[in-house]
Amino acid sequence: MMSTFQDRLRIPWRGGAKQISIDSALPIVLQPVLAYIAAQSVWCTVLVSLTMLFGMCYLYTVFVRFLPRTKFFFVWTLTSAILLLLVFEFNVVPFLEIMPHENCVLIGLVISSGICLYKVRTRAELNFVVHADMDEETELACSVCRRRVPPRTFHCLICQGCVVKRDQHCVWLDCCIGDKNHQLYVLGVLLSVGTLVYGAILTLTTVCHPSFYIMETVLLPDDCSDVYHDFT
Repeated sequence: MMSTFQDRLRIPWRGGAKQISIDSALPIVLQPVLAYIAAQSVWCTVLVSLTMLFGMCYLYTVFVRFLPRTKFFFVWTLTSAILLLLVFEFNVVPFLEIMPHENCVLIGLVISSGICLYKVRTRAELNFVVHADMDEETELACSVCRRRVPPRTFHCLICQGCVVKRDQHCVWLDCCIGDKNHQLYVLGVLLSVGTLVYGAILTLTTVCHPSFYIMETVLLPDDCSDVYHDFT
């Protein structure tokens, strides 16, 4: 039954319907449901946040062991970004508290971080060792694939390849971080954090009662006690 269901799980695509796995479809269903539950009350928010935290840790251990090439975390990243942007543009901006230039700055940050993280994925394949330089004074060989590799090269059991100066395998981007994309990865993470912080400040100062801080120059949320009552 599960194999039949997965075979019928397809999305419209150019050139014909494309089959997607169940683990890739789960974030698309779970995120809106969890967001709706979290919006009901402060206790629901705390409960959903803790459930997501421990649930992600558990799913990571399960997927790494039984389904290492899963797209679950990558689709979760995409779904989170799209959902947050839609909520901001269609629920927060209509309050007419956000200035046009503030919205443009946020959109610019979203696009910039998206481009950086996209480049991280596209450059990930450049990290893999195709052949080692024969002029190198080393006889290092990978203990897994037995291929001759340059120094500071590590074999990724998920990607099944040797990565030069491997930092980590990022499940949220579904690629390895190494010599050719490490700087873009750091820049993309910093831009993403900046985008989330800026978007959170704009959202909270719109739906909550704001006050000025730091010599009356920074506007931050002061009282959010009526948020759940106003939006439920």
